[in-house]
Amino acid sequence: MTATDVSNCFAGFVGGIPALADAPRGGNDFLGRLKSALLALIEELDQLPRNHPVWLYMANQSVNQHRLAEYASRLLREDSFHPAARWVRIALGLANGAEEFPKEDWTALLTVSGFDPAWLIYDSLSSSLAWSDSTAIHAAHFLRENGLWPRALGLLQALADGQHRYAQLLLADAYDRKRVVAWAHLALNSNRAAV
Repeated sequence: MTATDVSNCFAGFVGGIPALADAPRGGNDFLGRLKSALLALIEELDQLPRNHPVWLYMANQSVNQHRLAEYASRLLREDSFHPAARWVRIALGLANGAEEFPKEDWTALLTVSGFDPAWLIYDSLSSSLAWSDSTAIHAAHFLRENGLWPRALGLLQALADGQHRYAQLLLADAYDRKRVVAWAHLALNSNRAAV
């Protein structure tokens, strides 16, 4: 149990989501929420006694993404709405290139006080650059299905109009203006497509 284990595990996420490095812990934006949840659960996992079930039969007793994923799954079996565990699953998907829209996690996070549709939009946008633009349709459908479309429309329109300051920060080297604009147009024009 060392600060190095915690730092190394977090660094693995920064490798996949570079903007996490400079995000403020405790921030209410997408990166701030991700960073807060990740560090909280990484630290919590690191503090567990090594005879805790999450560590049993493991030769490697250091904190890593695999062990964190297992811990988040255990927390969700106990409380299916555990917000930090949901954020960790979203971060794991982003850092490791998940192919699917994490609808179950976002549905649970709808209950979080101050839910911001921008969180879901930036998650989907990041995933789309790794895989395909189908995440735009999934995100738009989810936003409409959950009554969030009016709150999301301004951000989607801004992205379609080329206003990408936060997208540039989030996506770093993967930022591609044309793809961000195309993604936003796809979301705006999805017309309640069945997903």
